[in-house]
Amino acid sequence: MAVSGNPEDRFKVAGDTLTVRGELGRHESDTFSKALGELLRSGASSPRVDLTRVEVMTSACVRPLAHAAREAGQQDRRLTVRARKGLALVLDVSGVAVLADVQTVT
Repeated sequence: MAVSGNPEDRFKVAGDTLTVRGELGRHESDTFSKALGELLRSGASSPRVDLTRVEVMTSACVRPLAHAAREAGQQDRRLTVRARKGLALVLDVSGVAVLADVQTVT
């Protein structure tokens, strides 16, 4: 299902996976945060975030991802994030990789 208020369908939650495409900047942080919340509320035992189609991600969107990973951990779940090499490096340096399993995709 597409996140409400998301006419471009850039944020889609289907089953245990949130798929995101395009750019993730400060203007997208609220919608990204809502989509992450929807993913966690879905009850998926192994929630996943697919960022392989994300071209740019600013710190404004790293924060909600870290928060979601922390929240998943508090619920005895582990968030898995799939990202291309450059973004995976950003997630590692920012500390998200400590809170979530970050998988690098080529």
